[in-house]
Amino acid sequence: MAMQLYSKKECPFCWQVKIALKHFDIDYQLSEWKTPDKEYLLKFSPQGSSPVLLDNDLSIWDSIPIIYYLEDISIDEKTLFPGDIKERTKARLLHTYSNSVAGRDLCEVIFEKRSKLESDWDMERIKIGEQGWRKTLDWLEFEIEASDSFLSAGFSVADVALLPRFGLAEHYGVGVNEDHPNLFNWFQKGKEQKAYLETSPFPAIETNTA
Repeated sequence: MAMQLYSKKECPFCWQVKIALKHFDIDYQLSEWKTPDKEYLLKFSPQGSSPVLLDNDLSIWDSIPIIYYLEDISIDEKTLFPGDIKERTKARLLHTYSNSVAGRDLCEVIFEKRSKLESDWDMERIKIGEQGWRKTLDWLEFEIEASDSFLSAGFSVADVALLPRFGLAEHYGVGVNEDHPNLFNWFQKGKEQKAYLETSPFPAIETNTA
């Protein structure tokens, strides 16, 4: 029986899980809501929120343990965790950074633009969010190892975690540009990944940058 993923459209944590599932070529059934049914999800998650992955009688909530589980059960060599302990640790730290830090200011921009007509936008909230997001880009530009990769080992859980953030930023008009050249190159390369293209919540590849 295929795994079941409960997801919310445009949720970056859910998008991470979808990318990982595609990366490992794991079949799954998708239940995606605009507004998740919290009461229903409480049957599987104490948070009552998505993502939730069901694998028979096993219920896994939160994107980090879900991705770790997918790595553990993968039978091929498509690892998301580099063999070198320092690189593996860096990948995990970037995953944690994406989940706990990178989205905070970006969410201010997204929530304001997504929930209101442009004429009703709180421009001060958007400005503050954009400023914080730029600081995130500055930090990540410093962390990137090469012109288009966070790790010398290549595609990893760091990419899985950060690509959705950048995809959402692009969609809402605050995408990375050549002011952060390494990040810009990394994102252009990342958008070509099959797992990214096939899981994007947006109907077309977008090129809007700010």
